Amino acid sequence: MVRDYSYGGTISFLSRNGIAELEWQLNPDGRYYMDDDGFGMTDDEEVTLLGTIDRTGRVVEKIHY
Repeated sequence: MVRDYSYGGTISFLSRNGIAELEWQLNPDGRYYMDDDGFGMTDDEEVTLLGTIDRTGRVVEKIHY
């Protein structure tokens, strides 16, 4: 099961023991800003943080880049 939250991220449940993988996108790549004709595209690099928590919210794997 995957849940999306409003600021560019997902929470994916990895197993029955309650471990979840977090993905938080701090900055999308430049294609995010372009329209259908390609106008507005920037050369931004995608920045995403990853981490793992248990069902109580305790950190299993620290958030990293």
